Amino acid sequence: DVIFLGYPDAYLQPTLELRRDISKVIRQHRPDILITTNPTRNLTGTDYIGHPDHFAAGEAALSAVFPAARDHLTFPELLREGLEPHKVREVLITGHDTPNKWIDVTKSIEVAIKALKAHSSQIGEREVAERMRESRRQTGKDHGMEYAEAFRSFVLR
Repeated sequence: DVIFLGYPDAYLQPTLELRRDISKVIRQHRPDILITTNPTRNLTGTDYIGHPDHFAAGEAALSAVFPAARDHLTFPELLREGLEPHKVREVLITGHDTPNKWIDVTKSIEVAIKALKAHSSQIGEREVAERMRESRRQTGKDHGMEYAEAFRSFVLR
């Protein structure tokens, strides 16, 4: 499922309202694993400084995972809606400068490219497919995979 929370593009902030909305979705769907963006700006490259929406989404998602979605005391209105707390077991952060988990995406690389191309208002006709393939190829090269994605994994006990 794809769930849109209704926040306008380029205006996202890691507010309590966004944290509550993400906590609500976590409580509704009860995932074991949550994948989110890195909430910090990585300035190691020379041609991209990052999108503020990505940082805001990452911060709000992490704050929803811990403690909001798993806690009875945070957002009691969710309890009144019948949404019991839920503890996510693992968080995977994309774009982290020290990944510790690599996942083989060889079988799904074409689906990922198609999904990225669906963002036509933002992606345009650049060489998206080849850039994505090359990036995933480089990530997988040292880990015995044709294509891989790298994450920073946090297993929550």
